[in-house]
Amino acid sequence: MQELLKKNLHDTVRLQVLTDLHWAYINSEIEKAKDIAIKEINLAEKIKNEKWIAQGYNDLGIVFYKIGNIDSALYYYNKSLEIRKKLNEPKLLFSSYSKIGLIYYEKGLFADAIKIQLEALKIIEMLGDLRYKAMTYNNISQIYHQLKNYDKELEYLLEAEKIYNQINDEYAAAATWSNIANVISLKGDYQKSFQYLNKSLKVYEKHNDKLSIAGIYSLMGYNYRNFKKNDEALKYYLKAFELSNQLNNKIDIALNAHNISCVYSDLGRYDLAEKYSLISMNNVGEDNLKQQSMIYRQLAIIYANLKNGKKAEKYIIKFNDVKEKIFSDEFAHQIAEVETKYESEKKELQILNLHKQQELKDLTISKQKTRNKYLILLIICLLIIAGIIFYAFRSKAKANKIILLQKQEVENQKAIIEEKNKEIVDSINYARRIQNAILTSDNEWKKISNQYFIIYMPKDVVSGDFYWAIQLDNNLSIWAVADCTGHGVPGALMSMIGNSLLNEIVVENKIYKPDEILNKLREKLIKALEQKGESQNRDGMDIALCVWDKNNNTLYYAGANNPVWIIRKKNEYKEYDLIELKPDKMPVGLHTGELKPFNVQTFNLNYGDSIYAFTDGFSDQFGGEKGKKYKYKNFQAILLENADKSMQEQSEIIKNEFYNWKGNLEQIDDVCIVGIRV
Repeated sequence: MQELLKKNLHDTVRLQVLTDLHWAYINSEIEKAKDIAIKEINLAEKIKNEKWIAQGYNDLGIVFYKIGNIDSALYYYNKSLEIRKKLNEPKLLFSSYSKIGLIYYEKGLFADAIKIQLEALKIIEMLGDLRYKAMTYNNISQIYHQLKNYDKELEYLLEAEKIYNQINDEYAAAATWSNIANVISLKGDYQKSFQYLNKSLKVYEKHNDKLSIAGIYSLMGYNYRNFKKNDEALKYYLKAFELSNQLNNKIDIALNAHNISCVYSDLGRYDLAEKYSLISMNNVGEDNLKQQSMIYRQLAIIYANLKNGKKAEKYIIKFNDVKEKIFSDEFAHQIAEVETKYESEKKELQILNLHKQQELKDLTISKQKTRNKYLILLIICLLIIAGIIFYAFRSKAKANKIILLQKQEVENQKAIIEEKNKEIVDSINYARRIQNAILTSDNEWKKISNQYFIIYMPKDVVSGDFYWAIQLDNNLSIWAVADCTGHGVPGALMSMIGNSLLNEIVVENKIYKPDEILNKLREKLIKALEQKGESQNRDGMDIALCVWDKNNNTLYYAGANNPVWIIRKKNEYKEYDLIELKPDKMPVGLHTGELKPFNVQTFNLNYGDSIYAFTDGFSDQFGGEKGKKYKYKNFQAILLENADKSMQEQSEIIKNEFYNWKGNLEQIDDVCIVGIRV
């Protein structure tokens, strides 16, 4: 599929390949799946194809669901549903209803979940699609699971299994088997439960579905715990916890950490039980009341055993507060009412269909009689029309020859234009590959620090922003983030010149002081672009350049219009300060006024400090409800809010913030952000 995308495809064919590629990556390389979904949306919006815009939103929602960000997932699913309602395509509507139902389930809104799943079931029964009918049975069964109606749950699951066996869909059946295993274990038949779990595990391992493998490990841990085999239970819970961390799935991290805490509590290891309960609490979603209640109850038990009455009382109060919010006496009644309404509407629809069939039969007979009356009249009219057409045909034959020659000329010109356009597009795509090749590799960045991230999002195919770095043998780390004049092809050419000159200055000329590097860069850039005092050529770049001397843990910084921010932990309560190293207010290149030398700033680093260099693309992006700029103060706020997280987590949060802020608006500039932790 990647090779296919390199070809000159029709836009709708390219969109189909992109969505297929998104599915190929969704369970193994989630970041690639996300990038592809964004490409789908951008291309679909460009050609104004609403069906594919909805598909792009749908695929982006799936990405957020997989990483446990269910609020963002619901946001994009609803955007997709709004469009699909207008298109009125039953299969697409079913897909949206089904996914939104799962989100309501995750949020604990079971009345909304079963209502929308029954809407989905109504559509799919009308279409007669067995695969999706089985999938909906599976979804409804899980709602009954939360309501502890295990008989009803098993009834829906066995119906789903029957269909999957009928259509020979092993992968879909695996999910049903794991759910059957779960409900059977709750009924006490652990041996049979293990049989179903092992069947599912073999299928998921064959498909390398890490998310589902983690779920199976968790269920195995549950079974072993019920067997009172805590060592085996702990082994499988830890396996599930490790996979959930790899996938950064906060929902499963919270659930598995809680399960591990419960096993350690059973073993009397309350110190470790406390550790994993706190991990669970830090990862549980604010709207996941059920999981919160379990964590608070567990922490109350742990602190009671640790003889910490004050904390035990605190979490008992929290537990009771959350529990009161979850269920009411009317809740089960609402579920039954929705299902009764669905059954009633289904019967009414069947009766209506019978009436329509009879009406159609009567109408067919009536139409047949009328058709015979008009047939003779029609033949006479056709003979007259045929004579007129023959005369007109002879008159237009000569004109058609002239039109044909003109058409051939237009098509020839069109073919020439299309060929030229293809050559231009191919050249730009090739330029992108060259530009990506000269950017500093991950291996070089890892020499500087294991904790780093790079966010690089060009506005166009190629970018005017670039990043550059090198780790020297004398224990100096040097890196730069630059924003060249313009974006697209002109900006990309400037970025390649800048990258090349930095290599020449630092690697070949061995200049390591940041102010001297920028002075030399300006000198060489002016010379390379033949800029003179009277020249209108004011091309150049804004840049932040850092030199980290690891021998004495000191940062030396020089900047042209671009600052550097350092975030430092203020105290043990996860409070942080942001220190700004301000740049010189001039670009690298010829500019109005005196060409003053750049200044250097020195900053003593502490272990755990985070250093951020960036261009202005992120803060200048328009978006939000009022379509305003994001601004630097909001950028600072999100960095401070997430300063305790790993650099990789910060990267995901920043990118999500950018896409959510931008919404449907166009990206206005290239975005480049580099974060490094000491």
